[in-house]
Amino acid sequence: MIENPAGKMKELKFIIHCGYGKTATTWLQTEVFPNIADTIYLGANQLGVMRDRELNHAHYSLFGPYPNGHRGNLSNSSELVKKYVAIIKQRILSDWESKVRGDTGLVIISNETILAFDNSAAELNIYLMKQILYALNVELSDQFRLSSKIVVVFREQTSLIQSFYAYNYHKIKQKTLSGFVEEQIKSPHEGFFGGLWYDQIIDSFRGIFDDINLTFLPYEWLQTDKKRFLTVFFADSISVTDSAMQKFLQAPERNRNNRGDANILRDISVFNKLINLLVERGHNYKTSLSRIIPGSLKNLILNYLASTKTHSVGLVVMSQSDRKTVCELYSESNSRVERMLQVELETLGYSVSFDCKNSKG
Repeated sequence: MIENPAGKMKELKFIIHCGYGKTATTWLQTEVFPNIADTIYLGANQLGVMRDRELNHAHYSLFGPYPNGHRGNLSNSSELVKKYVAIIKQRILSDWESKVRGDTGLVIISNETILAFDNSAAELNIYLMKQILYALNVELSDQFRLSSKIVVVFREQTSLIQSFYAYNYHKIKQKTLSGFVEEQIKSPHEGFFGGLWYDQIIDSFRGIFDDINLTFLPYEWLQTDKKRFLTVFFADSISVTDSAMQKFLQAPERNRNNRGDANILRDISVFNKLINLLVERGHNYKTSLSRIIPGSLKNLILNYLASTKTHSVGLVVMSQSDRKTVCELYSESNSRVERMLQVELETLGYSVSFDCKNSKG
């Protein structure tokens, strides 16, 4: 048992930050989470790779894309959850003394693949988080007083769609944004578009986690009031010192993919697409590489694969007609989210009650 000198059990707080992608996750994972005092950070780095090799393989086996791209081909989640929890427990017990100075420590798990509606079983992943938190409580309750928090950062839909399309342009079949919107709108409650009904996502979380602290944050707060965003993000978990907060407020977002209202289209060469296809065959490359390749060589390959996405082929801006279509699709959902969270989304650029506003790219 980990106790303080007085024999009192120490306190362990969990934050699971599960998405969405394209909401400054890389900035949080590189500039903020690893630099908070008394924190064990077990999340992704700038390449989307979990910092611990074993945990990386377990995470992408459990939460990663559908095996072979097929929705029906899912893994034995029960065994994967046990492995995932065992690795986290081991890391906490081994790192506690070196990372945590006082009686209270924070563990952050951050990876946006958990809510990747475009290529994974995101709704199933929400249930898996419930199993993970329950198992962690069972495994660690004799060592710590535990509390948990789940944070979801969401983003205005037209802005998120444009950013997502630009970033994933190299693997999306439709080579115009209008074509992508037209294709997705055919099944608006499935896949990527299906994950943008935020009222339904909030309902899902609240229905599953009735005893867990849930925080839903608009990405736009990070753009307009970074201190407010971070304060709410860590509320009830840990106090961020003034000096640390100032450092975070000054930290640049290194991977911004926009130019004003436009986003930079990213593409890769045919040769590099072939490499990606080969290493992703059967498993996500982040899983496969972390399992079979030594760390130094793996990092070289991952850096190379990451660099293949940096080739710019132009800019993209959503057309007004597509913007109107998307706004009308989600406006009722956004209106409900306003009421659920008591947040004025309309002032942040969200369409509410069919009142479409221009949103930033």
